[in-house]
Amino acid sequence: MNEKEGAMKDLKSFAAVVVLLFMVTTGADARMYDPQEGRFLSKDPIGFAGGINVYAYVHNNPINWIDPFGLVDKNLFPPSQSINGYANAVPSPNNTYTVGAHGSPTSLVDENGLPVTVTQLANQINNDPASKGKDIQLMSCNIGVGQGSYAQQLADKSGRTVIAPDNYVWYYSNGNTVVAPPLGGNLSNGPDLTKAGSWNTFKPKGVP
Repeated sequence: MNEKEGAMKDLKSFAAVVVLLFMVTTGADARMYDPQEGRFLSKDPIGFAGGINVYAYVHNNPINWIDPFGLVDKNLFPPSQSINGYANAVPSPNNTYTVGAHGSPTSLVDENGLPVTVTQLANQINNDPASKGKDIQLMSCNIGVGQGSYAQQLADKSGRTVIAPDNYVWYYSNGNTVVAPPLGGNLSNGPDLTKAGSWNTFKPKGVP
């Protein structure tokens, strides 16, 4: 609201949406929600990629899931870290199920710093209705380095194509990401944009 319409506070509710005072709707950054009707008034920006009901919220399971931006698939970054919010702003490409987490060429950890095995992640993704028929993109540092990498193992276990970086992934608050090594080998210096990395594609064994 502007000054002519009156003041408004930006309050976050339990479901991670913005409560707009003096109005009967709430804002979830990507779309509007009507608490009286119990449904969104605008469609999910990812369309049918989130399911056949484009007005649904986190697969009707708000106890176990939140989606502050209406875009994220699986965010395993610690909520206390700013990268968690940055990852929420990253839109998933078409027909792609995106996973954000801290990782290495051979490992991936959850929001509590506990290892997530390839089998565990494959099962979590395959059991998520939102992942049906989609490739997987692992947005974790160096997790796509080498044919024996975590990414290749996930492709084999899940039976899906996996896209993963061969270097560090740098997240920005506007949702942009860059794959590159740290400048001067020091992570605090930010990415070395003169040595951009790439996204590698891993197919399940036996799939050309």
